[in-house]
Amino acid sequence: MWLVSKVNTDLETQKSAVAPSFSGHVTGLQYIIETQLMQLHSAREALLHTVGDLSAEPSTEEVTAAVECHLRPSRKKRDKCKYCTIHEMFNRYESRLFCFTEGAAHVEEQNKEDALLASLRRGNWGDSNLEKIIKSLCKNAAFSDGTIYLHLQVPEQQSRLLVERELHRNDLRKKLGQLFYLQNLEKAGGSGNASSNPEPCPICQNPLGERWSVMQCGHNFCIGCIQMMLRTPACTRGGGLLCAVCRSISAHEDIFFVDVKASKQDAPEFPVKGSHSTKTEGIVRTLLKIKAEDPSAKALVFSTWLVVLDVLRKALEDNDISYILLKSANNSKNNLALFKHDPEVSVLMLPLSLGAKGLNLTEATHVLLIEPILNTADELQAIGRVHRIGQTK
Repeated sequence: MWLVSKVNTDLETQKSAVAPSFSGHVTGLQYIIETQLMQLHSAREALLHTVGDLSAEPSTEEVTAAVECHLRPSRKKRDKCKYCTIHEMFNRYESRLFCFTEGAAHVEEQNKEDALLASLRRGNWGDSNLEKIIKSLCKNAAFSDGTIYLHLQVPEQQSRLLVERELHRNDLRKKLGQLFYLQNLEKAGGSGNASSNPEPCPICQNPLGERWSVMQCGHNFCIGCIQMMLRTPACTRGGGLLCAVCRSISAHEDIFFVDVKASKQDAPEFPVKGSHSTKTEGIVRTLLKIKAEDPSAKALVFSTWLVVLDVLRKALEDNDISYILLKSANNSKNNLALFKHDPEVSVLMLPLSLGAKGLNLTEATHVLLIEPILNTADELQAIGRVHRIGQTK
Protein backbone atom coordinates (compact mmCIF):
# COMPACT_ATOMS: atom_id res chain seq x y z
CA MET A 1 0.00 0.00 0.00
CA TRP A 2 1.50 3.31 -1.08
CA LEU A 3 0.31 5.19 2.02
CA VAL A 4 2.05 2.75 4.39
CA SER A 5 5.22 3.01 2.29
CA LYS A 6 5.11 6.79 2.63
CA VAL A 7 4.76 6.52 6.41
CA ASN A 8 7.62 4.02 6.58
CA THR A 9 9.86 6.34 4.55
CA ASP A 10 9.06 9.32 6.79
CA LEU A 11 9.85 7.34 9.94
CA GLU A 12 13.15 6.10 8.52
CA THR A 13 14.07 9.67 7.56
CA GLN A 14 13.37 10.81 11.13
CA LYS A 15 15.32 7.81 12.51
CA SER A 16 12.34 6.52 14.43
CA ALA A 17 12.60 3.20 16.24
CA VAL A 18 9.13 2.18 15.08
CA ALA A 19 10.00 2.00 11.38
CA PRO A 20 11.17 -1.66 11.24
CA SER A 21 8.21 -2.84 13.33
CA PHE A 22 5.62 -2.94 10.55
CA SER A 23 7.97 -2.96 7.50
CA GLY A 24 5.43 -1.68 5.01
CA HIS A 25 2.42 -3.79 6.07
CA VAL A 26 -0.86 -2.10 6.95
CA THR A 27 -1.61 -4.64 9.69
CA GLY A 28 1.68 -3.82 11.40
CA LEU A 29 0.99 -0.10 11.20
CA GLN A 30 -2.49 -0.65 12.59
CA TYR A 31 -1.07 -2.72 15.46
CA ILE A 32 1.50 -0.03 16.34
CA ILE A 33 -1.13 2.74 16.40
CA GLU A 34 -3.67 0.78 18.44
CA THR A 35 -1.06 -0.50 20.93
CA GLN A 36 0.48 2.90 21.60
CA LEU A 37 -2.91 4.57 21.89
CA MET A 38 -3.94 1.93 24.41
CA GLN A 39 -0.74 2.42 26.43
CA LEU A 40 -1.19 6.20 26.39
CA HIS A 41 -4.78 5.86 27.58
CA SER A 42 -3.83 3.42 30.36
CA ALA A 43 -1.02 5.68 31.63
CA ARG A 44 -3.34 8.68 31.66
CA GLU A 45 -6.12 6.87 33.54
CA ALA A 46 -3.69 5.53 36.16
CA LEU A 47 -2.14 8.97 36.67
CA LEU A 48 -5.54 10.68 37.04
CA HIS A 49 -6.66 8.08 39.56
CA THR A 50 -3.49 8.47 41.67
CA VAL A 51 -3.42 12.27 41.50
CA GLY A 52 -7.05 12.33 42.58
CA ASP A 53 -6.00 10.77 45.90
CA LEU A 54 -3.81 13.81 46.65
CA SER A 55 -6.89 15.94 47.30
CA ALA A 56 -7.36 14.20 50.66
CA GLU A 57 -5.32 15.22 53.71
CA PRO A 58 -2.18 13.03 54.00
CA SER A 59 -2.10 10.52 56.81
CA THR A 60 0.63 10.25 59.45
CA GLU A 61 2.10 7.19 57.75
CA GLU A 62 2.35 9.03 54.40
CA VAL A 63 4.09 12.01 56.04
CA THR A 64 6.55 9.72 57.86
CA ALA A 65 7.31 7.79 54.67
CA ALA A 66 7.93 11.04 52.74
CA VAL A 67 10.29 12.33 55.47
CA GLU A 68 12.23 9.06 55.54
CA CYS A 69 12.47 9.02 51.73
CA HIS A 70 13.54 12.61 51.12
CA LEU A 71 15.01 14.08 54.33
CA ARG A 72 16.76 11.04 55.80
CA PRO A 73 18.66 9.45 52.94
CA SER A 74 20.11 6.03 53.59
CA ARG A 75 22.18 3.58 51.63
CA LYS A 76 19.73 0.85 52.49
CA LYS A 77 17.11 0.12 49.87
CA ARG A 78 13.73 1.39 51.01
CA ASP A 79 10.27 1.40 49.56
CA LYS A 80 9.45 4.55 47.61
CA CYS A 81 7.02 6.98 49.13
CA LYS A 82 3.70 7.86 47.55
CA TYR A 83 5.01 11.07 46.00
CA CYS A 84 7.99 9.36 44.37
CA THR A 85 5.59 6.85 42.83
CA ILE A 86 3.44 9.67 41.42
CA HIS A 87 6.58 11.36 40.06
CA GLU A 88 7.51 8.18 38.19
CA MET A 89 3.97 7.90 36.82
CA PHE A 90 4.26 11.47 35.49
CA ASN A 91 7.54 10.53 33.79
CA ARG A 92 5.94 7.41 32.30
CA TYR A 93 2.97 9.37 30.93
CA GLU A 94 5.34 12.05 29.67
CA SER A 95 7.35 9.45 27.78
CA ARG A 96 4.16 8.36 26.00
CA LEU A 97 3.33 11.90 24.95
CA PHE A 98 6.83 12.98 23.90
CA CYS A 99 10.13 11.51 22.85
CA PHE A 100 12.92 12.43 25.33
CA THR A 101 16.63 12.09 24.58
CA GLU A 102 18.98 12.24 27.57
CA GLY A 103 21.62 14.99 27.46
CA ALA A 104 25.25 14.92 28.66
CA ALA A 105 25.08 18.00 30.86
CA HIS A 106 27.06 17.84 34.14
CA VAL A 107 26.57 19.99 37.22
CA GLU A 108 29.02 20.01 40.13
CA GLU A 109 27.29 19.33 43.41
CA GLN A 110 28.41 22.15 45.70
CA ASN A 111 25.26 22.53 47.76
CA LYS A 112 21.75 21.13 48.07
CA GLU A 113 20.37 23.31 45.26
CA ASP A 114 23.06 22.07 42.87
CA ALA A 115 22.32 18.50 43.88
CA LEU A 116 18.61 19.01 43.20
CA LEU A 117 19.39 20.60 39.82
CA ALA A 118 21.62 17.68 38.91
CA SER A 119 18.82 15.24 39.65
CA LEU A 120 16.50 16.86 37.08
CA ARG A 121 16.10 15.32 33.64
CA ARG A 122 18.07 17.06 30.93
CA GLY A 123 17.88 16.44 27.22
CA ASN A 124 15.90 17.12 24.04
CA TRP A 125 12.11 16.85 23.72
CA GLY A 126 10.44 15.88 20.46
CA ASP A 127 7.40 14.17 18.94
CA SER A 128 6.59 10.70 20.11
CA ASN A 129 6.59 7.80 17.66
CA LEU A 130 2.78 7.75 17.67
CA GLU A 131 2.62 11.46 16.85
CA LYS A 132 5.13 11.00 14.02
CA ILE A 133 3.00 8.25 12.48
CA ILE A 134 -0.22 10.29 12.71
CA LYS A 135 1.44 13.40 11.25
CA SER A 136 2.81 11.35 8.36
CA LEU A 137 -0.64 9.90 7.68
CA CYS A 138 -2.26 13.34 7.70
CA LYS A 139 0.42 14.77 5.41
CA ASN A 140 0.28 12.01 2.81
CA ALA A 141 -3.46 11.30 2.93
CA ALA A 142 -4.57 14.96 3.27
CA PHE A 143 -6.89 14.03 6.14
CA SER A 144 -7.14 15.47 9.62
CA ASP A 145 -7.13 11.97 11.06
CA GLY A 146 -5.24 9.17 9.37
CA THR A 147 -7.34 6.43 10.99
CA ILE A 148 -10.41 7.71 9.16
CA TYR A 149 -8.65 7.10 5.87
CA LEU A 150 -7.44 3.63 6.81
CA HIS A 151 -10.54 2.21 8.48
CA LEU A 152 -13.58 4.34 7.59
CA GLN A 153 -13.10 5.32 3.97
CA VAL A 154 -14.99 2.38 2.48
CA PRO A 155 -17.89 2.38 5.02
CA GLU A 156 -18.26 6.15 4.65
CA GLN A 157 -18.41 5.91 0.87
CA GLN A 158 -20.84 3.00 1.13
CA SER A 159 -23.13 5.01 3.43
CA ARG A 160 -23.06 7.96 1.04
CA LEU A 161 -23.94 5.72 -1.91
CA LEU A 162 -26.80 4.11 0.04
CA VAL A 163 -28.25 7.53 0.87
CA GLU A 164 -27.98 8.60 -2.77
CA ARG A 165 -29.69 5.39 -3.86
CA GLU A 166 -32.66 6.06 -1.57
CA LEU A 167 -32.93 9.64 -2.82
CA HIS A 168 -32.92 8.52 -6.44
CA ARG A 169 -35.47 5.81 -5.67
CA ASN A 170 -37.80 8.41 -4.18
CA ASP A 171 -37.37 10.64 -7.22
CA LEU A 172 -38.07 7.72 -9.54
CA ARG A 173 -41.15 6.79 -7.53
CA LYS A 174 -42.49 10.34 -7.82
CA LYS A 175 -41.85 10.45 -11.58
CA LEU A 176 -43.56 7.10 -12.09
CA GLY A 177 -46.51 8.34 -10.04
CA GLN A 178 -46.78 11.45 -12.21
CA LEU A 179 -46.64 9.30 -15.35
CA PHE A 180 -49.35 6.99 -14.03
CA TYR A 181 -51.54 9.97 -13.12
CA LEU A 182 -51.13 11.53 -16.57
CA GLN A 183 -52.01 8.22 -18.19
CA ASN A 184 -55.19 8.02 -16.11
CA LEU A 185 -55.96 11.63 -16.95
CA GLU A 186 -55.57 10.84 -20.64
CA LYS A 187 -58.00 7.94 -20.29
CA ALA A 188 -60.51 10.20 -18.54
CA GLY A 189 -60.17 12.86 -21.25
CA GLY A 190 -60.61 10.31 -24.03
CA SER A 191 -63.89 9.09 -22.58
CA GLY A 192 -65.70 12.23 -23.77
CA ASN A 193 -66.49 13.48 -20.26
CA ALA A 194 -63.74 15.95 -19.42
CA SER A 195 -65.67 17.48 -16.52
CA SER A 196 -65.42 14.39 -14.30
CA ASN A 197 -63.32 11.26 -13.84
CA PRO A 198 -65.25 8.10 -14.80
CA GLU A 199 -62.68 5.78 -13.22
CA PRO A 200 -64.01 3.92 -10.14
CA CYS A 201 -62.43 4.29 -6.71
CA PRO A 202 -60.35 1.13 -5.96
CA ILE A 203 -61.95 0.83 -2.50
CA CYS A 204 -65.66 1.71 -2.82
CA GLN A 205 -65.91 1.25 -6.63
CA ASN A 206 -67.89 4.49 -6.98
CA PRO A 207 -66.98 6.91 -9.81
CA LEU A 208 -64.42 9.48 -8.74
CA GLY A 209 -66.55 12.28 -10.18
CA GLU A 210 -65.39 15.89 -10.00
CA ARG A 211 -63.26 15.64 -6.83
CA TRP A 212 -60.69 12.96 -5.99
CA SER A 213 -57.25 12.47 -4.44
CA VAL A 214 -53.99 11.39 -6.07
CA MET A 215 -51.27 9.59 -4.11
CA GLN A 216 -47.56 9.69 -4.87
CA CYS A 217 -47.74 6.35 -6.68
CA GLY A 218 -50.37 7.80 -9.06
CA HIS A 219 -53.42 5.84 -7.86
CA ASN A 220 -56.66 7.77 -7.38
CA PHE A 221 -59.14 7.51 -4.51
CA CYS A 222 -62.40 9.28 -3.81
CA ILE A 223 -62.54 11.93 -1.08
CA GLY A 224 -64.49 9.74 1.34
CA CYS A 225 -62.06 6.83 1.13
CA ILE A 226 -58.94 8.98 1.43
CA GLN A 227 -60.36 10.66 4.53
CA MET A 228 -61.05 7.25 6.04
CA MET A 229 -57.47 6.16 5.27
CA LEU A 230 -56.03 9.32 6.81
CA ARG A 231 -57.84 8.57 10.08
CA THR A 232 -56.05 5.25 10.54
CA PRO A 233 -53.77 5.00 13.63
CA ALA A 234 -50.60 4.78 11.52
CA CYS A 235 -51.38 8.09 9.80
CA THR A 236 -52.51 9.90 12.93
CA ARG A 237 -49.16 9.03 14.57
CA GLY A 238 -47.30 10.83 11.77
CA GLY A 239 -46.56 7.83 9.56
CA GLY A 240 -47.08 7.61 5.82
CA LEU A 241 -50.23 6.48 4.06
CA LEU A 242 -50.19 2.97 2.58
CA CYS A 243 -51.70 2.72 -0.90
CA ALA A 244 -54.54 0.18 -1.06
CA VAL A 245 -53.50 -0.90 -4.59
CA CYS A 246 -49.70 -1.11 -4.80
CA ARG A 247 -48.90 -0.94 -1.03
CA SER A 248 -46.41 1.90 -1.53
CA ILE A 249 -46.11 4.54 1.19
CA SER A 250 -46.89 8.21 0.51
CA ALA A 251 -46.21 11.05 2.92
CA HIS A 252 -49.06 13.42 3.79
CA GLU A 253 -47.51 16.26 1.78
CA ASP A 254 -47.29 14.00 -1.30
CA ILE A 255 -51.08 13.48 -1.48
CA PHE A 256 -52.79 15.87 -3.90
CA PHE A 257 -56.44 16.69 -4.50
CA VAL A 258 -58.15 17.41 -7.83
CA ASP A 259 -61.29 19.56 -8.04
CA VAL A 260 -62.56 19.88 -11.61
CA LYS A 261 -65.48 22.07 -10.57
CA ALA A 262 -63.23 24.58 -8.82
CA SER A 263 -60.90 24.61 -11.82
CA LYS A 264 -63.82 25.43 -14.10
CA GLN A 265 -64.93 28.24 -11.80
CA ASP A 266 -61.40 29.65 -11.58
CA ALA A 267 -61.00 29.66 -15.35
CA PRO A 268 -61.36 33.19 -16.80
CA GLU A 269 -64.69 33.84 -18.53
CA PHE A 270 -63.06 36.10 -21.11
CA PRO A 271 -59.59 34.83 -22.08
CA VAL A 272 -57.05 37.48 -23.04
CA LYS A 273 -54.84 36.95 -26.07
CA GLY A 274 -51.13 37.62 -25.88
CA SER A 275 -48.67 37.74 -22.99
CA HIS A 276 -49.29 40.79 -20.80
CA SER A 277 -49.02 41.88 -17.20
CA THR A 278 -51.71 41.00 -14.67
CA LYS A 279 -53.06 44.55 -14.53
CA THR A 280 -53.18 44.85 -18.32
CA GLU A 281 -55.00 41.52 -18.61
CA GLY A 282 -57.49 42.66 -15.97
CA ILE A 283 -58.29 45.87 -17.89
CA VAL A 284 -58.66 44.04 -21.21
CA ARG A 285 -60.85 41.38 -19.59
CA THR A 286 -63.08 44.11 -18.11
CA LEU A 287 -63.43 45.78 -21.52
CA LEU A 288 -64.29 42.44 -23.15
CA LYS A 289 -66.94 41.83 -20.51
CA ILE A 290 -68.46 45.29 -21.08
CA LYS A 291 -68.55 44.67 -24.81
CA ALA A 292 -70.17 41.25 -24.33
CA GLU A 293 -72.90 42.66 -22.09
CA ASP A 294 -73.57 45.73 -24.26
CA PRO A 295 -71.98 45.86 -27.75
CA SER A 296 -72.79 49.58 -28.07
CA ALA A 297 -71.19 50.57 -24.74
CA LYS A 298 -68.18 52.87 -24.72
CA ALA A 299 -65.51 53.25 -22.01
CA LEU A 300 -62.92 55.83 -20.95
CA VAL A 301 -59.50 54.66 -19.74
CA PHE A 302 -57.39 57.14 -17.73
CA SER A 303 -53.74 56.90 -16.71
CA THR A 304 -51.19 59.30 -15.27
CA TRP A 305 -48.44 58.13 -17.67
CA LEU A 306 -48.52 57.90 -21.46
CA VAL A 307 -46.13 54.93 -21.35
CA VAL A 308 -48.80 52.86 -19.60
CA LEU A 309 -51.33 53.78 -22.26
CA ASP A 310 -48.88 52.68 -24.97
CA VAL A 311 -48.53 49.29 -23.27
CA LEU A 312 -52.31 48.96 -23.02
CA ARG A 313 -52.69 49.88 -26.70
CA LYS A 314 -50.70 46.78 -27.71
CA ALA A 315 -52.99 44.57 -25.60
CA LEU A 316 -56.13 46.12 -27.13
CA GLU A 317 -54.80 45.45 -30.62
CA ASP A 318 -54.09 41.80 -29.75
CA ASN A 319 -57.68 41.34 -28.58
CA ASP A 320 -59.39 43.20 -31.49
CA ILE A 321 -60.71 46.09 -29.38
CA SER A 322 -61.05 49.34 -31.34
CA TYR A 323 -59.73 52.40 -29.53
CA ILE A 324 -58.51 55.98 -29.84
CA LEU A 325 -55.48 57.25 -27.93
CA LEU A 326 -55.56 60.96 -27.16
CA LYS A 327 -51.93 61.95 -26.52
CA SER A 328 -52.05 65.73 -27.01
CA ALA A 329 -54.44 68.57 -27.77
CA ASN A 330 -53.45 68.51 -31.47
CA ASN A 331 -56.26 67.06 -33.57
CA SER A 332 -58.12 66.15 -30.38
CA LYS A 333 -61.38 67.59 -31.74
CA ASN A 334 -61.50 65.14 -34.66
CA ASN A 335 -60.54 62.19 -32.42
CA LEU A 336 -63.25 63.05 -29.89
CA ALA A 337 -65.84 63.36 -32.67
CA LEU A 338 -64.79 59.98 -34.04
CA PHE A 339 -65.16 58.39 -30.60
CA LYS A 340 -68.60 59.92 -30.08
CA HIS A 341 -70.17 59.08 -33.43
CA ASP A 342 -68.36 55.94 -34.67
CA PRO A 343 -70.06 52.84 -33.19
CA GLU A 344 -66.98 50.70 -33.95
CA VAL A 345 -64.75 52.71 -31.57
CA SER A 346 -65.53 51.55 -28.04
CA VAL A 347 -62.52 52.76 -25.99
CA LEU A 348 -60.98 56.20 -25.55
CA MET A 349 -57.63 56.31 -23.72
CA LEU A 350 -56.66 59.66 -22.22
CA PRO A 351 -53.84 60.93 -20.00
CA LEU A 352 -55.20 62.30 -16.73
CA SER A 353 -53.64 65.73 -17.27
CA LEU A 354 -55.39 66.17 -20.63
CA GLY A 355 -58.79 64.53 -20.46
CA ALA A 356 -59.87 64.83 -16.83
CA LYS A 357 -61.26 68.36 -17.13
CA GLY A 358 -63.50 70.32 -19.49
CA LEU A 359 -64.74 67.47 -21.70
CA ASN A 360 -68.31 66.28 -22.16
CA LEU A 361 -68.22 62.56 -22.96
CA THR A 362 -71.69 61.36 -22.04
CA GLU A 363 -71.56 58.85 -24.92
CA ALA A 364 -69.36 56.70 -22.66
CA THR A 365 -70.89 54.73 -19.82
CA HIS A 366 -67.81 53.29 -18.06
CA VAL A 367 -64.65 54.86 -16.59
CA LEU A 368 -61.51 52.80 -15.86
CA LEU A 369 -58.60 54.20 -13.82
CA ILE A 370 -55.45 52.17 -14.47
CA GLU A 371 -53.69 53.24 -11.25
CA PRO A 372 -54.85 54.94 -8.04
CA ILE A 373 -54.96 58.74 -8.21
CA LEU A 374 -53.55 60.56 -5.20
CA ASN A 375 -55.57 63.72 -5.83
CA THR A 376 -59.22 62.93 -5.10
CA ALA A 377 -60.38 65.99 -7.03
CA ASP A 378 -58.69 64.75 -10.21
CA GLU A 379 -60.35 61.36 -9.77
CA LEU A 380 -63.79 62.96 -9.41
CA GLN A 381 -63.12 65.15 -12.45
CA ALA A 382 -62.24 62.06 -14.53
CA ILE A 383 -65.45 60.31 -13.48
CA GLY A 384 -67.38 63.53 -14.12
CA ARG A 385 -66.63 63.29 -17.88
CA VAL A 386 -69.34 60.61 -17.97
CA HIS A 387 -71.51 61.30 -14.94
CA ARG A 388 -72.97 64.66 -15.96
CA ILE A 389 -76.07 66.25 -17.49
CA GLY A 390 -77.00 64.49 -20.71
CA GLN A 391 -76.11 60.97 -19.52
CA THR A 392 -79.02 58.64 -20.26
CA LYS A 393 -77.61 55.33 -19.01
